[in-house]
Amino acid sequence: MSEFIARSDACGVYEEPNYAETYDSYFLTSEINKDHYKFEADLISSILNGGRVKSWGDIACGTGKHLREIQGPNEVQRFGIDRSQSMLNVARQRGGYDVAFAERDILDPSLPDFSFDLVTHLWYGYVHQPTLSDVLHFIQKSVNLTAPNGQFLLGVCDPLDVFETLEHENKLVYGGPFKIDAVTWSYTEPWSGHTYDNCIAPHTMKIINLVAAQFEQCEIVTYPALDVEGHWNRKALLCRGKK
Repeated sequence: MSEFIARSDACGVYEEPNYAETYDSYFLTSEINKDHYKFEADLISSILNGGRVKSWGDIACGTGKHLREIQGPNEVQRFGIDRSQSMLNVARQRGGYDVAFAERDILDPSLPDFSFDLVTHLWYGYVHQPTLSDVLHFIQKSVNLTAPNGQFLLGVCDPLDVFETLEHENKLVYGGPFKIDAVTWSYTEPWSGHTYDNCIAPHTMKIINLVAAQFEQCEIVTYPALDVEGHWNRKALLCRGKK
């Protein structure tokens, strides 16, 4: 079968200064999302305060709010990687913990060999890659940045919970194995009017099958349920003990 190509056009909007300035107010601190940001903050803070994390890298860190604000020991070194200059400009202007930011694409072959005790990637930046292979490569590169015995926290994009009922591996079809590897989706933001087209979400089990064998332990963590119409149940994959 030919490569699954969707070609999301989302990347350009992140370079708009006004979009970068207002990003947090919708995705992290709005009435819809503030409880989910607090859940992430509490979870990451508990990991940072567990005594085993000396360095933390956040992939597609955007404005760096997680890195700048989440409570943890001062000696933990914090690094943010993002390919949007406008988002990083906002990150560098705002206060909080000392963070080193780098304007890089983690799929760039020239990316230095970073290594972090904790790697996080939370708001589904991987869905904007042009092909499913690129999406999976993005996730694998994030895993590669996790140090031995390190921990990995990945937001799992399951649009409207379709993977709860759509099995990854199905019975034989016309005598051959049949799998649902991914879905594509689009979304128009009510606050900006921008439309994200052709986003690729790998099936949750495809992500688990890719990542789990590289760690001692992996589990799906579920965000608090929200009584908001049209809001899906967010989840993340938390892995410990990088082999």
